[in-house]
Amino acid sequence: MTNHLICDLDSFSVSESKICNIEDCKYHLPSSDKTLTLLTQNIRSINRNMTGFEVLLQDLDLSCDIIVLTECWLSKQTTNLPSLDGYYSYRSHRNINQNDGVVVYIKNNLRTIKEEPVFLDSNCLIIKIVPDTVVMAIYRPPSQNIDRFLESLDTNLKILTSFKNIILLGDININIASGKTDTNVHNYLNICSFHGLLPAHYHPTHQSGSCLDHIILKSKNPSKTLVTNSTLTDHQAVLLTLQISSPRKNCMRSCTKINMTNLENDIRCINLDPVYNSDDANSSLNYLINSLQSAIKKNTFTKTMPRKYSCIKPWITPGLVRCIRHRDRLHLKLKLAPDDEGLSITYKRYRNFCNNLLKKLKNQYDKNELQKAGKNSKLVWKFVKSYTFLSKKPEPPLDLLLSDINPTEAINKANSFFVNVGKKLAEKSLNTSIISQHNSTTSSSTLNSFVLLDTDVDEVVRIISGLKDVCATGWDGIPNNILKSFKYLLAPPLTHIFQLCLSKGIFPKLLKKAVVTPVFKSGDKTSVNNYRPISVLTGLSKILEKMINSRLIKYLEDNRLLSDNQFGFRAKRSTSQAVHHLTNYITTNLDNGMHTIGIFLDLAKAFDTISCSLLLHKLETLGIRGEQLLLFSDYISDRHQCLKIGQYTSSDLKNSSFGIPQGSILGPTLFLIYINELCSLSLQNGVIMSYADDTALLFSGRSRVEVYEYAQNGFNIVSNWLQKNLLSLNADKTNYLLFTMRNANISLTNLNIHAHNCTYADTACTCPTLVKADHVKYLGVTIDTNLNFRKHIELLCTRVRKLIYVFKNLRNVADYKLIKQVYLALCQSILTYCITSWGGAAKTILLPLERAQRAILKVATFRPFRFPTHELYAACNVLTVRQLFILNVVLHQHSALPFDPVPSDRRRKYSVCIKPQTKHAFAKRFYVFLGPFLYNRLNKVLSIYNVRYKECSKMLSEHLVILNYTDTEQLLEILT
Repeated sequence: MTNHLICDLDSFSVSESKICNIEDCKYHLPSSDKTLTLLTQNIRSINRNMTGFEVLLQDLDLSCDIIVLTECWLSKQTTNLPSLDGYYSYRSHRNINQNDGVVVYIKNNLRTIKEEPVFLDSNCLIIKIVPDTVVMAIYRPPSQNIDRFLESLDTNLKILTSFKNIILLGDININIASGKTDTNVHNYLNICSFHGLLPAHYHPTHQSGSCLDHIILKSKNPSKTLVTNSTLTDHQAVLLTLQISSPRKNCMRSCTKINMTNLENDIRCINLDPVYNSDDANSSLNYLINSLQSAIKKNTFTKTMPRKYSCIKPWITPGLVRCIRHRDRLHLKLKLAPDDEGLSITYKRYRNFCNNLLKKLKNQYDKNELQKAGKNSKLVWKFVKSYTFLSKKPEPPLDLLLSDINPTEAINKANSFFVNVGKKLAEKSLNTSIISQHNSTTSSSTLNSFVLLDTDVDEVVRIISGLKDVCATGWDGIPNNILKSFKYLLAPPLTHIFQLCLSKGIFPKLLKKAVVTPVFKSGDKTSVNNYRPISVLTGLSKILEKMINSRLIKYLEDNRLLSDNQFGFRAKRSTSQAVHHLTNYITTNLDNGMHTIGIFLDLAKAFDTISCSLLLHKLETLGIRGEQLLLFSDYISDRHQCLKIGQYTSSDLKNSSFGIPQGSILGPTLFLIYINELCSLSLQNGVIMSYADDTALLFSGRSRVEVYEYAQNGFNIVSNWLQKNLLSLNADKTNYLLFTMRNANISLTNLNIHAHNCTYADTACTCPTLVKADHVKYLGVTIDTNLNFRKHIELLCTRVRKLIYVFKNLRNVADYKLIKQVYLALCQSILTYCITSWGGAAKTILLPLERAQRAILKVATFRPFRFPTHELYAACNVLTVRQLFILNVVLHQHSALPFDPVPSDRRRKYSVCIKPQTKHAFAKRFYVFLGPFLYNRLNKVLSIYNVRYKECSKMLSEHLVILNYTDTEQLLEILT
């Protein structure tokens, strides 16, 4: 019995293992739908050696499900990881030193949960694969305390005992090669054995002959381990294939194609008589959609491509592969005869030749791709993002499927939540007496009437041409590129159908079904409350919605029915203008000695809580009546939606009588109409500014007590309006700022703003109080109580510095023209956003941002660190941050000036604008003063009055770019 036991133990191996050449691995590792293939490689700087690793993958010719890279040299500044097609990437964040870090690439078709546990003196990522497999990817720096590492290893393995398959792999830097008697080695292997894990191999993985790259395995399933030669670093690559019980997707590449020639013939053969002979828009559209679907299905085929025909990188040619293999063979010969000096010289020369050829071909390929893009901005930005690792594939919200054991039940629950969330929130504010008394929630009706003008073929063709070529397809499966390719064939029947809709007030039922995609916001990924539902509608629905929306917007703007304080979703209005008006109001009141308070509202699920009955009444008061009102009533009623996550699709559910679809064309305009009265509310010493649902209330008073009183009364009015209109205010996230010109030392503990839901006096009120903050983020700008914008500029510095790595990579393949184009699109667009509001900040506050800007310019143009500032801007022909501020302030003032066809010479040369009188130096840093001041000053030099906007911008830019730092500040000398 004992002999049998010994024999069994001696012969037992958790995995079959061997050493083989890299090109032979595919013959030794089995591949099927039920195998899991893993690879681990010490890469020693992922940014430097990623190209070489991609060559290694190309040579392997294997489909790896999980790739673990160790010693990646990650830091807190490493924000963008190199991408691999078909993989998601994850990195460790707990840094020990500058050389550590683990990066894991996971195939898209794997359903996993990622964690980063607390692991002392090492980096670790845990990948849980449904249903019973877990992978621990570890890197332990050799200089770190091994006892603390073993303690953490034991702790984490105890947590994972329920998994049937446990795989520990990575560069552990503990030599477990056979014959080693080190105490630490024994302790390490004992801990692993205690938890059922055994080494899958003991082969040397380092050029010293040590086994440092481990695969420690616990599994009853068959497996095979290979240690293969890798010249990437002094560590070998290690592969593992493990048979698992869970079904897997076919990893073969497949693509769906449509025979466009045959499809065109079939569309021409569609009998359109049932469309033209019917006066029922629903039946006509149903016939047309069914006919198109049949034609598309008939001419659609799926082509499966074997992996041997796929190429990881197109620039890796067959000749280059042969060159790489010859280099590796020379390296193997040199390892067998390290004292052969002739062979050593031959290998080094050939290695250098091969590596230089590799870099040359890659750079040439990248340059060719840029040349192919030409002036197509979409292709240019696509290349820039892929080349600089900026592009990130959206990760499907698979975590939502974990809320239930059955994914189908989980997705149905999530869909039910999105359908009913608006109704549940609105019911908290619902009052039946208010719903019936529409006059209490709306203003008097307008005498004008909205008319839906007839459409024609030309309009339908124009709208179809404006659709995006590539976007998500709705439930009907008819992509936009097919609509655009055959727009002249489809426009006549669509015109007939849409004209029926406009004349009879019908929105077809088939166009009211949405496929909802949840988009993660923040917080717990398993909580459906942290997702925003985005409706994916059919292309045909977007055509009809654009047709209706253009007429509705024109009617609202022509009759000035929308509030001037609403800046959202309107032509010639933007977030920058909203922030600009807000800061002007605050600055003017502070300069006049008024105390100012800003309340920044947070509405919970604003689009989802809109009452359809109230919306229809608001439309009617704006003059939308008769058949037109019936059309909008039909649009928002009887809608259906299903939720799609990955391969799972929920059952259809009918929407409640609340909410408008997010992601639609008409939705934003209907939302503006719904909250239009909010922006027009009369508030004592107050004003409302809004961009869609981002709303700010501003109040001013002659004393702190007075302004708090105005703010409380105004906030009560707004809260009451929100409650009557069934919009939910999130009091916990609604903050207010007390603006001052300088830091206030007076304690105001007895002054608060309450979110009242009672009728008691403030002294007896127990309602929650709004949070008094020192800064808030409004429309992307961080606004602080002193308007010094220190916080916002610090945030800008962080954003700009992240672009340095982009230009460091891009400068190797792009010429100066493209570099500048990318700089203007990425960096300068960040700098100029709302710059008229914050660009007048003090020089000491603005200096770090200018330094970050100069760092980008130096990196992009290969300038040395101490290159003179003035020469840098002159060589790059770009403006400084302060010059960008001056440019945008003057252009904004230029746009605000009325056109004077016959201006006097005196006005043209001197005081074009009336300079406002300011009482404090504080106001002289802002547009309210600097707009007229700078315009008058530059007009004397350049005579820009009555010049067209583009010509004015060109003249100003050419003048400012030649100014040095001192000359630029002299333009703003009033600041001192």
